[in-house]
Amino acid sequence: MDSRTAPAEAPEQGAPDKGADRGLRGNRDFLKLWSGESLAMLGSEVTVVALPLVAVVLLAATPSEMGILGAVLRLPALLYLVVGVWLDRVRRRPVMIGADLGRFVLLLSIPLLFLTDQLAMGWLYVVAFGVAVMGIAFDVAYQAYLPSLVTREHLGEANGKLSISHSVAQLGAPALAAALIARFNAAVALLVGSITCLISAVNLATIRTPEPRPVPEGDGARPRLLPMITAGLRYVVRQPILRPMVISTGIFVTFWSGIQTLYVLFLVQDLKLPSGVVALIFAAGGAGAVVGATLSIPALRRFGPGRTAIWCTVVCNPAFLLIPFTPRSFWPAVVLLTLVQFATGLTMPMSSVSMGSVRMALTPDNMQGRVASAFRGLSLGLAPLGAFAAGAAAEVWGIRPVLVVFGLCLILPIFVYLFSPIPGLRTLPEPAE
Repeated sequence: MDSRTAPAEAPEQGAPDKGADRGLRGNRDFLKLWSGESLAMLGSEVTVVALPLVAVVLLAATPSEMGILGAVLRLPALLYLVVGVWLDRVRRRPVMIGADLGRFVLLLSIPLLFLTDQLAMGWLYVVAFGVAVMGIAFDVAYQAYLPSLVTREHLGEANGKLSISHSVAQLGAPALAAALIARFNAAVALLVGSITCLISAVNLATIRTPEPRPVPEGDGARPRLLPMITAGLRYVVRQPILRPMVISTGIFVTFWSGIQTLYVLFLVQDLKLPSGVVALIFAAGGAGAVVGATLSIPALRRFGPGRTAIWCTVVCNPAFLLIPFTPRSFWPAVVLLTLVQFATGLTMPMSSVSMGSVRMALTPDNMQGRVASAFRGLSLGLAPLGAFAAGAAAEVWGIRPVLVVFGLCLILPIFVYLFSPIPGLRTLPEPAE
């Protein structure tokens, strides 16, 4: 592995040393990152529940408007390629802090505008786009920053701990959102999301471990944008393990985005479920995610990343086909959707930890940003089209038929995984030279 980074300065006295074999419990800076992001994840999950409810309940959005909102939320995924190249040139922690502060301001604007009776779908689109852009900058920066904060042998554990936090947030946030919505409304619930982003920024600012300064490649000249983007894309496309991963993820995200776009609209308008019940159904996914995240590291160690990811995909993807066949009777609908949410919540973090750790382990240090962004850009690039297409199609043919078609398409990633080298992965691979 050819690492092209050099420290800008000697580590501060008492600063955590990622090379020390003390485990993550002794890495105080990772604990700061973990605790701050745990709160930010809580706020993010409240936003996931509250934002579409603002559109559907408070602004009476139509299927096509929800399609536009879903597309706007996912359109910034195309920026992943540029962001990754940029983050291989700069330190990542300041970018993460700036992204948190940006999300704080944008999310805070929604309850303020609602309270002054000035909130409209147009501004919701703007906020959704801005929050998505900031989220992408943070996402790539975090993935490129983590390997500089923890050792390679602790990557799986670090990803597992952050996945547990995400899962706990998925469990607690919908219940919190339900309580806030019942007492106030979905717009006010977004206030929680903004505050947690601010707390996350403060935690990141207190990390003491000096971040390595990126060193230019080759002759030291500043590399051009297009060749760096091409290098990241080429690495993902040519790598025999990453290639089926990105194809499978791309198919899944495209059609899952369409289902997500229509999901809240389906629950509120078709099934006539109250907003608080919708939030609690989301909480079932969080409960499953807590179990899945807790089991992710034991499963990774016992079965290997390949078999773990495949079995999770076999359980998770077909579960989405049950959604359009949900009966309109209240309790049968709630029970079925709760089971679907739990099953998908259980398997997603296990698969994510397994495949995310494989990608990080396969990638040389000096390409972490580019490869992470290339992977995200390729896998999420068609998500806006999936969301928009779902909204437009539902306007013509109805929500249930579209959910059936998109659910059937989610079966395809299973076969991509099966006919690839992924089933043979028993341990994390070594990075390419």
